[in-house]
Amino acid sequence: MRKKTIVDYIVILIFLGIAVYIVMGWIKEKNSLSVETMDIKEFYEVADDRMLVIENGLLTEREIPYLDGRVYLPLDYVQKHNDRFYWDKGTEKLIYTTGDEIRLIAPDEKEYVSENGFIEGDEVTDGIKCPVDYIILREVDKVMYIAYDFVKEFLDVTVTAVLDPNRAIIRSKWGEYLFTKVKADTQLRSEGNVKGKVLRELPAGTKLELTDSNGANRNGFLLAMTEDGVLAYVDEKFLEKASFEDITSGFREASYAKNSLGESVKLAWNIVVSKEKNNDITNLMKNVSGVNVLSPTWFNTKDEKGGIEDRASADYVKKAHDKGIKVWALVSNFNPGTNKLVIDEGKLLSDRKARAALIRNLTDAADKYGFDGINVDFENLTKEEGSHYVQFIRELSVACRHKDLVLSVDNYVPFDFNSFYDIAEQSCYADYIMIMAYDEHYVGTEAGSVASLTYVKTALENTLNKVASRQVVIGMPFYTRIWRVVQLTDGNHKTYSDTASMGDAQKFIQAHSMKGNWYETEAQHYYTSDEGDTTYKIWMEDVDSVTAKLKEISEAGVAGVAGWRLGQEDSAVWPIINEYIR
Repeated sequence: MRKKTIVDYIVILIFLGIAVYIVMGWIKEKNSLSVETMDIKEFYEVADDRMLVIENGLLTEREIPYLDGRVYLPLDYVQKHNDRFYWDKGTEKLIYTTGDEIRLIAPDEKEYVSENGFIEGDEVTDGIKCPVDYIILREVDKVMYIAYDFVKEFLDVTVTAVLDPNRAIIRSKWGEYLFTKVKADTQLRSEGNVKGKVLRELPAGTKLELTDSNGANRNGFLLAMTEDGVLAYVDEKFLEKASFEDITSGFREASYAKNSLGESVKLAWNIVVSKEKNNDITNLMKNVSGVNVLSPTWFNTKDEKGGIEDRASADYVKKAHDKGIKVWALVSNFNPGTNKLVIDEGKLLSDRKARAALIRNLTDAADKYGFDGINVDFENLTKEEGSHYVQFIRELSVACRHKDLVLSVDNYVPFDFNSFYDIAEQSCYADYIMIMAYDEHYVGTEAGSVASLTYVKTALENTLNKVASRQVVIGMPFYTRIWRVVQLTDGNHKTYSDTASMGDAQKFIQAHSMKGNWYETEAQHYYTSDEGDTTYKIWMEDVDSVTAKLKEISEAGVAGVAGWRLGQEDSAVWPIINEYIR
């Protein structure tokens, strides 16, 4: 074997040197900063009539229209941030209701119609066309969009449009966001590595928002956004220490004027099933003191077009006014004589023309009879009807405000299962939210109290979590239930009940020699007796139970109380009501 000569070693060294040179060059090339540039229009590819969407620091996958120099937002996106933008299927128009105006917007129009709204000065207008210099609502690729310029005063969302390339910088969430500044001149790059193409030079002092949906540091590069919405990568070595800034919204939700009674409400609901029954009011009021509002059941819906049955009386109003008592006429979706629903509320409430007809009929009646307010009592609605009902309350409130009528709305005790009544939204438009804090037990349930103290406490707590106390009126029962639990031959039992006034229930107790005890939790006297196969039970509403309820109601500082119904009470409750509700 030939021995290696010095020449051989020299050759090997040369080859090694070349290899090292090549490797070092490759490493240097790999880690050297690219100077290749990329136009932002290439980085952000978007058509002239579209906009990329950067929302809360992140580039989204969607695009939105940019037409005639206007940014358009998807209608469903707008509704997610403000569900007062209501699509009316009956008229195929978008409706937005303010405190004194109902705006109706048809697709592809450069105007909206204002109904019952103040447009200029103090003139009340109805159906005025209000032109703008752009199409408000338009359909693009089978999606409905609305101009941001039209909705921005109603949204807690900011949109900044930047052109060439088109991008919309949207802020819809408020709170802490991470920011930094460039501490030495560097570049904004298309990728999170040294080979990313240069999109923009970043001089020292440039402010950047740091954002990364994955929270990842890419090879020492951070995802950052410039103030004009270019979202790309920056070498972390050139950035100052990041800190959080609290980004707050300047949006202030509109607060609409309320028509207050000016004193605590002490209302009595008065059932009126015919015109002739209005004459009973004189006798019903003989032993009543302190009541400042009467709410007679004068109207109920009779068809899906907004028609109403009318049992109102101008003479009734005059008698009440002569005693210094206001009248808030009640309108229901059922006949108070039969307690039966008489129409398809879904058809009525989901059509603006039908709602408008109902509202006009009610306000015309106010002009005719001279009453002071409207009390709405729509019961047993379905979840599907809920949004339409709330829209009806919004629209009715506008008419009431123009007519100087007090608007009050009767509601069940709020629970999750009836949340679609949306008492919080009702309270933004209505003057008073009336909570019917009774029917805790009713026909079809097991025997129990009509309105235990626990139930009233729950009513107060659940309501005041959603509605300001100055708008809340708590309804109390002036009736009780006489329960009959019948033992059947098969060993089971069946429960029946009938409503009774306080006086009639007391007579029943005496006639059946029922034994009673005071139940502290319910704050009621409980009476029972056995007669053959039947057990009678009564959770009594009387002065004692009313007093216990009034203590809780008074301490809650609500706007007042209402009693269902006039004529069923013991006259001794009125001094108690006047003591606690002042």
